[in-house]
Amino acid sequence: MFQMFMWTIAYRPVLNFYVEKMPGGMAPGTNESIVPHHLEHVYLRLQPIFSWTVLTTGLVGLAGNLLTLLVYIKLGLTHTIHMSYAALALSDLCCVLTSMMCGLSVMKAVTNHLNIRAVTFSSSTFTAMIADYPHMAFSRTTALLTAWISVERCLCVLFPTRVKLLISRTINRAVIASIFIIGCCPIVLAYFQHKFARQFDPDNNSTSLVFYVSSSREVMFLYGLAFLLYGFVYPLSSWVTVFVCTTLLVNRLRQKAAWRKLNARGRTPRNLGPEAGRKQQLSSREDRITKTVVIVASIFIVCSLPISANLFAVLFEEEYHLMGPYRYLYMINSMVCFMLSQLNSSLNVFVFALMGSKFRSVLCGMFS
Repeated sequence: MFQMFMWTIAYRPVLNFYVEKMPGGMAPGTNESIVPHHLEHVYLRLQPIFSWTVLTTGLVGLAGNLLTLLVYIKLGLTHTIHMSYAALALSDLCCVLTSMMCGLSVMKAVTNHLNIRAVTFSSSTFTAMIADYPHMAFSRTTALLTAWISVERCLCVLFPTRVKLLISRTINRAVIASIFIIGCCPIVLAYFQHKFARQFDPDNNSTSLVFYVSSSREVMFLYGLAFLLYGFVYPLSSWVTVFVCTTLLVNRLRQKAAWRKLNARGRTPRNLGPEAGRKQQLSSREDRITKTVVIVASIFIVCSLPISANLFAVLFEEEYHLMGPYRYLYMINSMVCFMLSQLNSSLNVFVFALMGSKFRSVLCGMFS
């Protein structure tokens, strides 16, 4: 948290440096971009690289999440952890799809084709409507699901004998459904600011469909509410929950490893007995699940840290947004955040295949 806070407040000196030191900078409060000959040039250079990177790496995430979903359906959703992993794969799948749509929508060939079709719009507005908003909803849903999986595993470790009463299959299904509802539904509020109208051009004797952003007080209130949820409440709550639960799980794994090392002298699988051997096998399976959750949560923490810092920068710097004077710096950072979010949604299949023997066997059986 301290590193995230320091990264957040470090944005203002960076922005001031671009204003004061670089040629072409404009004073804060204006509607013109900062450093048009530098940041704009960097953004235009990075845009095609970002598009093709998101599209190509998205294919890996798309295939991985589809395979993960199919494997856990084949394994059966009787275990609550399998149910949670399948829900996470579904959310990650939607997250990867929307990030690929974002990479596709910023391509000049796509925007030029739509403009030829008599549709007039800002490319940033078009990207926000079809890709940014859905991606934000599904990425926050992924964050909330990761937090729930961490909480579920913590309860299994802290209360192993009572966890089935605390988290039954019915409760787990209800929680997962609630997470999808609260994660995806509020994004509808952001669409209220986007309007469209038909505009007649007498010179060309043609009518085009124009998309624009409404600035009425009611619409901006709804947009602000959506941004408060997606930009502050969901990221902060999920990040803190995952961090705390991961810390507890790592400490418990270390304690169990130290206890096993202390009690392993003179004890072999032969003199343990069948009941003790079964308990040891069950404990080994639980440890494997805990390690899997820790790895998934750690990937989420690393990938979401820059995303959280970027969101906090939007909150603390009022001119750092898509339509503000720092828009090119904002768009460059947003591209990096998009790729990190896609990376977080694409790596879980490798973690599951590495840590789960049943997952590997079912996955190999699907290709054999």
